[in-house]
Amino acid sequence: MQFKSNMPPLFLIILGLVFALTLGAPLEPQPPELPWYVSRAAEQVSEDQGIVFEVDPETADQEVVRSVIRNNRESSIFFGEPYKLQVDVAGDWYDIVVPEPVFIDILYSLDPGESMALQFNLRPVYGVNPDGRLIDASYRLVKAVWLTEPETGAATESVMVTAPFQIAP
Repeated sequence: MQFKSNMPPLFLIILGLVFALTLGAPLEPQPPELPWYVSRAAEQVSEDQGIVFEVDPETADQEVVRSVIRNNRESSIFFGEPYKLQVDVAGDWYDIVVPEPVFIDILYSLDPGESMALQFNLRPVYGVNPDGRLIDASYRLVKAVWLTEPETGAATESVMVTAPFQIAP
């Protein structure tokens, strides 16, 4: 004798409830419509290394963004031309992906107490509006800086430093 039931097995009911409760829920928050391809920033930023990297707020929305990097450490630092531009989306930083960025191959050195003015022409690469402006958002420039040992001057590690800035309407 075979028992027939019009009720589905209990696991199908539970599976149906789980599906109904999660229907349409994203697994991870997605960035809103952006004019670039972005990827979640992977590197860890080291803020407290005695290095100050700042954008001049008066130039944040200009064709050439001016900044200063200052070495407040007790030993020299080194850095090159490469940088990344990141955008803040709902509290998370995203790299703005550029297919093949081109930088000159040079290494700068700053002794303790020295600073250097830097300029970044962001509009040709990242500008999107008809006038080439960046969209209104929070951004930060990210640079790799190599630290040295005070006694020997030997390179010890690479850290990422940032210079945040805002483009507002």
